Amino acid sequence: MDENLPIIPITDDYMFCHVFEEKEKCKELLERVLGISIAEISSPVYQRELSSGITNHGIRLDVYVRDTDGNAYDIEMQTTKYAHLGKRIRYYHSEIDRDMIRQGQDYRLLANNIVIFFCNYGDPFDKNKSVYMFKSLCVNDPSVELNDEVLSVVLWPGGSYDGVDDKLVNVLEYIKTGKANDDFTMSIDNKTIEYSNDVGWRNGYMTIEQKIREESDMAYNKGIEDSILGLVSEGLLDARKAADRLGISLEDFTIQIEKSGNVISEKNKH
Repeated sequence: MDENLPIIPITDDYMFCHVFEEKEKCKELLERVLGISIAEISSPVYQRELSSGITNHGIRLDVYVRDTDGNAYDIEMQTTKYAHLGKRIRYYHSEIDRDMIRQGQDYRLLANNIVIFFCNYGDPFDKNKSVYMFKSLCVNDPSVELNDEVLSVVLWPGGSYDGVDDKLVNVLEYIKTGKANDDFTMSIDNKTIEYSNDVGWRNGYMTIEQKIREESDMAYNKGIEDSILGLVSEGLLDARKAADRLGISLEDFTIQIEKSGNVISEKNKH
């Protein structure tokens, strides 16, 4: 064990996925979040990719698990705020439904579809609640349920704990502070320490982190390049200066402009 290595927290997506791929920990987490006992679960699958077709937008689920009754659970750890959280959750539900049944099968084969988001970046709805639960109710009469067996749970480890079960409070407090406060959170914390000090696991973690950084850099650089191409094509930036900024020749830059479907005026090339 290298005591100089920093412990990777449970809020890290990679750590979260690996800790809760352990069946008993995943089952305990689900029961604490939902406040119910659930059936025996299959081995959780982390980073499960779902896509309804090669041309459709796919998703990668952090922790995806089914129980022996066929119910599906997805647990996500979010540390970055994304726009349209509700629509994001809606799409996750739809892809999970497609994973449950195939073309031609009866709708009654659809079991409970539960998506859980831990939003560690702040209160997504600005109501100071630590637990938000959503299901389909009649607008005209909220006492009438649609019974579509779809449940969305959004958790914010920082809101009010009024009415929240102590076992779930302990999980939320652990996520917020990193300090274990009962046997379950202690077992999670011990696992983060074990993984953080495992050389093989940490090498895998660093490889993933490097890949994420490279993809982010590529996306960032592509955004800059597209912006420069746009400015030049609109005559707002000198082509030669733009080429110098991108570190390429004016000739290569001209080719890129043409590939993008734009044209550089002769005046803007000098």
